[in-house]
Amino acid sequence: MGGRNRRLSGAVIGQVIPRLATARLSHAHKATQSSEYSTKSNDWVRLKTTSERTDDCLSLGDQTLEQDVIELLEQDVEVQDLFENLLAPVARELGDRWLADRISFVDVHLGVLRLQAILNNVRSVLPIDDPANPDVHAVLSATPGDQHTFGIAMACDLFSRKGWEVSNFSGLPEEEYLARLESSKFDVIGLSLYVDSGFETLCRLIKTIRSLPRQTDSLIVVSGDYFVRHPDAWAQTGADLYSGNAAETERFVLTRLGRNASAGAR
Repeated sequence: MGGRNRRLSGAVIGQVIPRLATARLSHAHKATQSSEYSTKSNDWVRLKTTSERTDDCLSLGDQTLEQDVIELLEQDVEVQDLFENLLAPVARELGDRWLADRISFVDVHLGVLRLQAILNNVRSVLPIDDPANPDVHAVLSATPGDQHTFGIAMACDLFSRKGWEVSNFSGLPEEEYLARLESSKFDVIGLSLYVDSGFETLCRLIKTIRSLPRQTDSLIVVSGDYFVRHPDAWAQTGADLYSGNAAETERFVLTRLGRNASAGAR
């Protein structure tokens, strides 16, 4: 397993980063985004099925998935579209295959490592989208006990690109998570959930957050595959919003905070 990881790391560092840096040149010049552009962008992302790209992710001997990311960036595909319509579905497919006993936990772990490497490399070579966006302080986390944290990492990156100050509290024990919320004020608190067994924990946690003096006015947003499977359940959590994508969350937050929502649409 160590040898496979080293081969993957060497491929990413030796070949993917230089190509991503080149892809940045075509991506960075675009200053506007429209719904028509996003639709075309999504069509490019969907040239392969999620199942095919998941197979690519698990085939550690080649760089097909990395090459797809590079080629999509070179075609000016939006980073948000790339994350939400390519990387996130692959991560979900990995989890679904594991739950169905089609792949091992080691396969899932290595697949997520590969996705994380791609995410990190995109982050390292692409500029912040809009540093002039109104200042928003946010904390994002998977529900304590939920190990599906890749989506949170992508969301943190997307909102950071919008100029938000974002903290990732995934992996913290619940006691430490709440202690940090007691000591700092956040405009937005985002929590994701994948596994059904965590729903009661999430509801209880949100109730506790609402009682914290520093967070009485915070906006609480829930997300994650649990709510895809149970679309009406989010209303029982006490959250302000269920969000399926970063753009929806941004619009909601800026509107509720009375900020200039147009700042994020330059």
